[in-house]
Amino acid sequence: MATTSNSPRKVIAVALQVGMDALPMYQHRYAPHKFTQSQLFACLVLMVFEGWDYRTTEQHLRDLPELRIWIGLKGQEKVSG
Repeated sequence: MATTSNSPRKVIAVALQVGMDALPMYQHRYAPHKFTQSQLFACLVLMVFEGWDYRTTEQHLRDLPELRIWIGLKGQEKVSG
């Protein structure tokens, strides 16, 4: 039976686990290794879950340190390209 959640923290935790199980750690061995594929996947899942666009997602990740902590993002690095 599938379960749903209204908690962004739970959604992020599940997205990170799914990403770690299904995706390689990095897209390519010569990739910059700033973010893992599972972290990027969790950001996209959070974006869809909250109904945000890319800019709004980036702004929330910049403004809310707890989101960065939950996803495992370090520092104030730029999140989008």
